[in-house]
Amino acid sequence: MRRWQSRGRAPGGGGVAGAAPPHRGRPRFSVTSLPALVLALGLALVSLALSGAGCAAGRAQGEGEAGAVPVAVADATSGDIQVRALVPGQVAPRSEVTVCARVGGRVAEAAVSLGARVEAGQLLVRLESQDMEAQVRQAQAALDAARANLARLQKGARPQEREQAQAQVAQAEAAYQDALANFSRVERLWADGAVSQQQYEASRLQLRTAEAALTAAREQLSLIQEGSGAEVLAAAAAQVRQAQAALELAQSQLAQTRVVAPSAGLVAACNVEAGELVSPGLPLLTLVDIDRVVIEVGLAQDLVNLVSPGQELEVLVPAAGEAATTARVTAVAPAADARTRTFLAQLEADNPGHRLKPGMFCQVLVVQAEHHGVLLVPQEALVESEGRTLVFVAEDGVARERRVEVGLRDGARAEVLSGLKPGERVVVAGQHYLHDGARIRVTGP
Repeated sequence: MRRWQSRGRAPGGGGVAGAAPPHRGRPRFSVTSLPALVLALGLALVSLALSGAGCAAGRAQGEGEAGAVPVAVADATSGDIQVRALVPGQVAPRSEVTVCARVGGRVAEAAVSLGARVEAGQLLVRLESQDMEAQVRQAQAALDAARANLARLQKGARPQEREQAQAQVAQAEAAYQDALANFSRVERLWADGAVSQQQYEASRLQLRTAEAALTAAREQLSLIQEGSGAEVLAAAAAQVRQAQAALELAQSQLAQTRVVAPSAGLVAACNVEAGELVSPGLPLLTLVDIDRVVIEVGLAQDLVNLVSPGQELEVLVPAAGEAATTARVTAVAPAADARTRTFLAQLEADNPGHRLKPGMFCQVLVVQAEHHGVLLVPQEALVESEGRTLVFVAEDGVARERRVEVGLRDGARAEVLSGLKPGERVVVAGQHYLHDGARIRVTGP
């Protein structure tokens, strides 16, 4: 067999004379290596083809997911729904009492301060009372005197008074007899012209005077002997009652120098200080009872017939917290206010901890309509389009458009009267990017 040989220099640098120069960098091949090379090239081509097919499939899947609209869904469920109106109102105390001075004077003590809790009968303000105490003593003395006079008249005169009256009668009779004898003598002389007309008149006047004195003495004796008459006793009894009334008035005025609480409550206003002069009728303090509070609202004419006494309504008081308070309707005005054209309604609510303060703004929830056991969907599932109300139902990755009829709405949910079944899943986010048959990808519940 003929072989190809490479010619080169012998070790030591000596070369064979006439030899051709060697070819550098050229590989040497043999016939036996060709089948392996062909096999390697084939495997490479197959691998490349498979890789290209996989990339094409991945691109197709990605393009499919990119074309689906991401949405969130919720179930259509059965339940109850209410439509309620928010009616503005305000909180008021159950009772509010303005305490005024009933008598004038200088304030000796202001016994309570703003915000203090007081009980019925507790001292609030004390006025100086020296003048009133003196008037009470004076009235008491007058009453004692009137009672003593009545007792004396009821018992009658003493023996010494009777003897004195009898002596006065005897004296008056003697004087009368003397005057009568003197007048008889002067009258005869006057008839004979022996005395003047003036002497005659003086004698007659003396007789009349003696006669009047005798009559008076006899009447006085008769009164003493018979006792005081009914009229005298009645007048004396009236004087006793008058003195008693004067004493009671003085005692009442003295008691009014102590101003006390007419009922239990909290001091909402205090307008007086020690040393200050007050006059009758001047407001001193204001007491309020807020253990229970009154909610006052003005109802429009379309709501007034929905509210009646005894009904319980929810009340929102933002300043007192997020939780609603339950209040009971106590009264509804039968006629509208001429200025506001609304009907006043009053409700009462418990006020533990006094969270509700008089003057706070509130909102009363009045139920306008209520349905039970109806089909409900979230309000955001509804799509208004060209006068129609639609929802989109998720079915096997596809959005199906449904036209629905809607009943009550409460702001969060809506009642569906037709076009939907319980348990169907409606799109609540992303629905505005959909059309019937659109591909969807659920990203939420």
